[in-house]
Amino acid sequence: QEIINKTVENYGGQTIYNSDVSFTFRDKQYRALYKNESYQLERTFKDSLGVYKDVLTNNNFIRTINDSVVELTDKWKEKYTNSINSVIYFFRIPFHLNEKAVNKELLVNRNKNIDGKEYHKIKVWFNQNGGGKDFSDVFVYWINKTTYNIDYLAYSYETDGGGKRFREMVNPRRVNSLLVTDYINYKPKDNNISIEDFDEYFQQYGMEKLSEIKNENVTVKYLNK
Repeated sequence: QEIINKTVENYGGQTIYNSDVSFTFRDKQYRALYKNESYQLERTFKDSLGVYKDVLTNNNFIRTINDSVVELTDKWKEKYTNSINSVIYFFRIPFHLNEKAVNKELLVNRNKNIDGKEYHKIKVWFNQNGGGKDFSDVFVYWINKTTYNIDYLAYSYETDGGGKRFREMVNPRRVNSLLVTDYINYKPKDNNISIEDFDEYFQQYGMEKLSEIKNENVTVKYLNK
């Protein structure tokens, strides 16, 4: 817990829990407004039909096209909700790691060295109660012992057929005190390897590069509590 608290402080501290943050990811504009216990997550983009805006709050999801509300089935509401949540969850790492449904374990007997740098290696999993639809996901974070940056993270998931991913942090920078990062996204050549061993596997065998995760045009405003 002490390591996570130091990491949260490094990334911007408690002020992020009352903030208005926006960024561009893959030609879509995202906004994450958090104030005390409430949130409003937004996604805006264009196609041939016009301007789409998705708004997710604690209680509801609404999609509009050119300011007209679109009637959606529960299936599509869930799909869009999960999509927005996923993008903003990764952008806001590590700020979700102190939520009540989160379990954390320091992996003390595993290799914790990547390219000569020493890491705190922390496994994270979720309670079903409060853990969201993807509560079965498991993460491992490699937190740099010197900088308290999350230089690497790995996760396993079961949605859409399941899989495992490994991300390498690139382009860390500060935007109004918030540490913002991009990632290179990899997958292992052998899907049977435990994500807890991805550091050793990555150094010995390499991984297949899937994509680059770039968060652009970031703005950060802090709100009064």
